[in-house]
Amino acid sequence: MTFRRPFRPLGLARTLGLLLATLLTACGGGGGSSSGPVAPAITSQPAALTVTEGQAASLTVGATGTAPLAYQWKKGGTNVGSNSATFSLAAAQVADAGSYTVTVSNAAGSVTSLPAALTVNAAGAGPAITAQPADAVVTTGQAAVFSAGASGTPAPALQWQTSLDGTVWTDVAGATSDTCRFSAVTLADQGRRVRLRATNAGGTATSAAAVLQVLPLGQAVTGAGLVQGQAFTGGYEFLGIPYAAPPVGALRWKAPADPAPWAGLLATQAFKPRCPQLQFPQGSTTGTPLGDEDCLYLNVWTPDVSTPSLPVLVFLHGGAHQQGGPDEEAQGAQLYLGRHLAARGPAVVVTPEFRVGPLGYLVHPGLEAESATATAGNYGVLDQIKALAWVKANIARFGGDPARVLVFGQSAGAVDAGNLLLAPAAAGLFQRVAMESGMPVLGGYAAARTAGSAWASSLSSAATDAGKIAELRALSWQTLVATETNPLAGGIVSQAWQPVQDGTVFPLGADAAFASGAFNKVPVIIGSTADEMSLSAPATVTPAQVDALITAYVPSAYRAQARTLYPAGTTNAEARNAYVQILTDAQFTAGVRRAARAIGAWPASPVWRYFFSHTQAGSYASLGAYHGIDLFYVFNTLEDTTYAKLGLSTAADAGVAQAMLAYWTAFAAQGAPLASGQPAWPAQQAGQDAYLAIGDTLDGTQVGVRTAQCDFWDALR
Repeated sequence: MTFRRPFRPLGLARTLGLLLATLLTACGGGGGSSSGPVAPAITSQPAALTVTEGQAASLTVGATGTAPLAYQWKKGGTNVGSNSATFSLAAAQVADAGSYTVTVSNAAGSVTSLPAALTVNAAGAGPAITAQPADAVVTTGQAAVFSAGASGTPAPALQWQTSLDGTVWTDVAGATSDTCRFSAVTLADQGRRVRLRATNAGGTATSAAAVLQVLPLGQAVTGAGLVQGQAFTGGYEFLGIPYAAPPVGALRWKAPADPAPWAGLLATQAFKPRCPQLQFPQGSTTGTPLGDEDCLYLNVWTPDVSTPSLPVLVFLHGGAHQQGGPDEEAQGAQLYLGRHLAARGPAVVVTPEFRVGPLGYLVHPGLEAESATATAGNYGVLDQIKALAWVKANIARFGGDPARVLVFGQSAGAVDAGNLLLAPAAAGLFQRVAMESGMPVLGGYAAARTAGSAWASSLSSAATDAGKIAELRALSWQTLVATETNPLAGGIVSQAWQPVQDGTVFPLGADAAFASGAFNKVPVIIGSTADEMSLSAPATVTPAQVDALITAYVPSAYRAQARTLYPAGTTNAEARNAYVQILTDAQFTAGVRRAARAIGAWPASPVWRYFFSHTQAGSYASLGAYHGIDLFYVFNTLEDTTYAKLGLSTAADAGVAQAMLAYWTAFAAQGAPLASGQPAWPAQQAGQDAYLAIGDTLDGTQVGVRTAQCDFWDALR
């Protein structure tokens, strides 16, 4: 049985309440089922802003969400106290710059904007000239360069101006940096004025005017003063330019000092005397004093061309470190005259004087005590480095390029050129080296010190080392050099005075430096002649003398091999040839090969080797390819000799001269002997002794010069 509740009609009030509740529910309102406030959202991010110090700055964010919305701006994470959609600064300061964010929040949550950068530049400053342009002195045809500096905020625009009268100024086209360059000036540019104008929003600043002085051809300016040279066919020569102070008095046995500046125009039109030495006639043991202690000068030859920045060839003369000078004569000609080499290169040629003999290489305890490095000697080497520093500083004013300097030398000059590879102080002063009949060689310091002490005691009776040096400085240079002996007597090159490994100028010897790589790595040419010692060997040699030479200089275990490699023959002519070849290979051929291999082992110092066997005609033919013969061809001075004037010069002579000048100047210019129109000359490769054969013709395909003989002398080391 179902019990049913009796129906009872609802009252009006209750009916209306139920209806209202239903409507509210349907509309999402009322009670616990209704929604809360809407969380904020970023609708537009604050944008980066750049202003100048003192200007107003505003950053604004756009956001939606149930009000009320709160804003908190921050700089680098630190509150900056603004409760607004816009952060404002009435006058921004440099310190206000930074990264800004804003967090927007309400009861429903929060959201943070992306960072916006505010950049505040310092208030603008008018331009100011910070470095004034200096006057310039150049020779006709050379470039003139002016430099100045300016500052300002913002950075000012620069414009160079020029005037010939100082009244009417015109802009120099394209000259809108801190440097202004005039190429190939002429005498019409004499007195030209140049100035720099700097402009920005803050105004304009103008430098003082610099004045351009243009010298006529044949004049040049050095760091110490103006020099007057003289013309030759094809160019100009400057003979006797001071590159250091005279090494006299207290400066004897000191590193070279700067030359004193001079006023006016210095005449440089004649060779200066050589550095003090004894001049020995061929084969003589008696010498004549020659030279002057005031000798640190150099000579420059420059071609008559308008091309700037020509390659530079600096030649170091030979003479066993006891003799020689830039004015050397042979066969009636100036052997090292740079005229032909300069004009035909074209190139700039430099030949410096430097101290030789005891004045250039004395090692003595009294000199060590005066030195900051406690070493002595190598004064001639320091002269060479000083001359190269002069070239770097001044050669552009003679049309040369200080970044393309070839140092080359012959005989002892080749030794010196090679030794500069071992001298840290010479780094950067040259970019290539060529050694003709020589290789890097340094004497031992202890032996030089012992010999120097004995030499000093033979001239001074002072009780102390300092006293001996004081007495030696008071002696004339003639007295000092009178003690020398002929370094070439008997065909054996002696080195009574020479560069030494002192630990300072030369920290390492050649073998150690090349093995470790601790040397100035530059491209190198090296070579020798076929009959180096034919001029120095006795005129007549018997087979017995050849055997005596072998006995004197070859250990007993190797003498049989030496006699096989150098058969004395049965005639004096055959014997003399063997004698010359023994001395040539022992002192030159083998050493050149060792140096070429050691230097060329380093990729940064590629080596090109040559072997010169070309001989002159007529009576000179019997001398073979003698020591120094190649110099006539490099300098192209053969045509000035009595040999040529007698009509003995041949087409082969002319071809060799043309080729060697072309190779040497190309090497100076490019760092490789790539001479147009000449046979290819390959660089030496590891394990392959490639060389350029220079005979009546030239051949760059040859490998191995007198290999068995060189192996023999290497085994005796």
